[in-house]
Amino acid sequence: MRLVMPPQRDRARQEQEHGRWVLLLVAVAIIAIQGTQEMETLARQMALLLQHFMQMSFESDLLQLAVLDSSFMIMATAMAVMEGPSPPRWWVRPRADGAWRNMTRGDAAAEDYYFDNIRMGEAVFRGLVANLEPYLERQHTWYRAPTPPDKLVAYALYRWATGASYEHSSASFGIGWETGRTAVRDVTLAILRAYPDEIAFPGGQRLQEAFAAFGMKGFPRCYGAIDCTHIFIDKPAGEMARPYVDRHRRFSVVAQVVVGMDLKIYDVYVGWPGSVHDVRVLMNSFLRERAEDGSLFCADLLALLGGIETRGYLLGDGGYPSLPWLVVPFGGPQEDGSDTEVFDTAQKRCRGCVERAFGRLKGMWRMFLRTHKPHITSLSLQFRAVCVIHNLLIRCGVQMDPALAPRNVHRHPDDDNDDDVAGSTLRVDAGIVHR
Repeated sequence: MRLVMPPQRDRARQEQEHGRWVLLLVAVAIIAIQGTQEMETLARQMALLLQHFMQMSFESDLLQLAVLDSSFMIMATAMAVMEGPSPPRWWVRPRADGAWRNMTRGDAAAEDYYFDNIRMGEAVFRGLVANLEPYLERQHTWYRAPTPPDKLVAYALYRWATGASYEHSSASFGIGWETGRTAVRDVTLAILRAYPDEIAFPGGQRLQEAFAAFGMKGFPRCYGAIDCTHIFIDKPAGEMARPYVDRHRRFSVVAQVVVGMDLKIYDVYVGWPGSVHDVRVLMNSFLRERAEDGSLFCADLLALLGGIETRGYLLGDGGYPSLPWLVVPFGGPQEDGSDTEVFDTAQKRCRGCVERAFGRLKGMWRMFLRTHKPHITSLSLQFRAVCVIHNLLIRCGVQMDPALAPRNVHRHPDDDNDDDVAGSTLRVDAGIVHR
């Protein structure tokens, strides 16, 4: 015999089912929207929802108990969901991270990706990250975890190595454009703080080795070679553009660099507009002040031919004036085999180290080989940071891939320097101006 429930109890059951479904749909919507919010925030909102339903009037005690039971069940489910892996936040745009994923894949091909993307192996990269990490640590917030320091450093190196725009390079690491800009700024400052003495003239045993290297070329007591290179930029806005037009009618910024025979950079001074002559850059640099007050060249006196005594000097091209601490070629028409012709040839070959350093630096870090949007202050700091990385890689014995070496198409007709960068079929302007 089938029992027939009274109409009042049947209506209460329908209200109970209706209440369960309403609460379930509301909770699912909250979990979908707030899926990656913190558990505390989700619990607070679920509690407010429960309080709202408890203040409602129900036609039966059975329906009220059903609502209470369903609310606690759904809240417990939401808590369990939050303890598991969280999906990406709904306000973060999904992005690919191909370059970073290839570098962290952990197989035999990962080392090749390191060299292709950041110009160094994983061991050197991890050592660099270890030194920079204290300057890149960020605090965890309620909204997201900070980008790991190794990813920040890898992204900055990747942008400098490839010269890609923020739009393209950030997508290769699964980060946003603004995050990429911030990463480059923070890594630049971290490098300059972690290695404050990496760009400096050698001392002690290193200085004696530098003297010996130049002495074998016929220039004893020589500290290094000096030259300027141009970093190409887009046209600055307004009237500021005119001073940045160089002699080749391109917009650029001048960087003055002193290099040793080992291609390490001893001094860098960058930021002057491209139209400024090398001599003006030198005369306004701190290098000139140190050279003239005797704080830079302070080695023991050495007597040269002709009764000249010196404590040290630099080698420069014909665009510089002859100074007590700066040796330049005689220049002009010369007879074959004459003393001046032999001297100029030897001097030009000896200062070829600065051009080889430019070729290595710009070939490996192609951001400074290509034209990019200017921010002069940031550009100067980034160039100095890359010079630090340049020295670190030389110290670690990292070789340059010959396929990356640029060839300078803006060359003086009489410049037959055999020591210049060679071995590449890529014809680009390395920004070396011969005056």
